[in-house]
Amino acid sequence: MINHSLYRTPKKLKQGDTIKVVSPAGQVEKDALIRGIEVIESWGYRVEIGKHVLDTDKYFAGSSEARLTDLISALIDESISAIICSRGGYGSVRLLNQIPWELLAEREPKMLIGFSDIGAFQLALLKMCGWVSFSGPQVASIGNHVDNESIDYLRSLIPGREESNSMNFELETVKDGDFNPDAVVIPSCLSMMLSLIGTPYFPDLSGSIVCIEDVNEPLYRIDRMLWQLKTTGTLESMEALILGQFLLNGQDISEEVARVAIDLFGEYGFPILNGLPYGHGRRCMTLPVGGRTQLLNNIAKS
Repeated sequence: MINHSLYRTPKKLKQGDTIKVVSPAGQVEKDALIRGIEVIESWGYRVEIGKHVLDTDKYFAGSSEARLTDLISALIDESISAIICSRGGYGSVRLLNQIPWELLAEREPKMLIGFSDIGAFQLALLKMCGWVSFSGPQVASIGNHVDNESIDYLRSLIPGREESNSMNFELETVKDGDFNPDAVVIPSCLSMMLSLIGTPYFPDLSGSIVCIEDVNEPLYRIDRMLWQLKTTGTLESMEALILGQFLLNGQDISEEVARVAIDLFGEYGFPILNGLPYGHGRRCMTLPVGGRTQLLNNIAKS
């Protein structure tokens, strides 16, 4: 089992610090980007926009070289205190083989906020460098569809305060089991997690609380992905499995996903819980990728 104490949390931000916006994956809609940036600036931070943020190349936000240049520049530039991605889409995995992981591993981590497709980079960053990042609303979603509760929660986390705003939710226990509530949390879009299996970039999930969500994946595909996680032994030694939102044609099918998870993982000792406000809907809780948070304090009392 990996020593989670080796994971490194980024430094706290203060008013006036610079947050860099980059587009490592899909193309971003300009108006939503501008609205999101205005919100972040209203929090008292300076926002710098990557040179290639609005580039287009097929379904990418520019060429791999352009996206990589912006991302690496933001990661190593000492004047940049934090990075927030413009949106997900697709494209993060195309950069992984070209990232100077050894160089980043020698540096102090900085806050990186991303979601959905960016989850592939965040999992790789945890595995290769031990950097804790944050999975939550990105610039375009802040300026478009995420609700104020989720935005306020993200805002409260950025300064790295011990106490953050709360989000109201209760987790439903759909399968009992023993767990360590202080274990590190590893959240991700399920399909992004699957994209890294068999690569050098997949982190060890043992001893962690795994939170998953996805969007526009039919139940049979989710079944197949969970079966793959089971068959590779990826989830055997985790502390708990928590289901976020699984949206299909605008409807949350997480209850159906929970039944599939029970069918596949019922023999294991870890609990399965449902109801986390984490996913592609209007409510999207920000979670540390490799950090600790008291999610399991919100289990509904039976």
